[in-house]
Amino acid sequence: TGLRIEFCVTRLDPFKTGETINAKNHPVCRLVLAGPAAADLVNKMQQVGATMAQQGIMKPQDPTKNTSK
Repeated sequence: TGLRIEFCVTRLDPFKTGETINAKNHPVCRLVLAGPAAADLVNKMQQVGATMAQQGIMKPQDPTKNTSK
């Protein structure tokens, strides 16, 4: 098995004052990785996150809390 990752950008539709702002996601890159490559990517990203937390760039999140809305 593998891992499929889709990177997207969000683009805002033109709007005028008083109108609702509309945004659309557009895929800009699709990446498919084999199992070992996906595991290596996850490990590397965990290392990056730990380094950023040590440097105070980001705060570690509590994995027991659900941050999605």
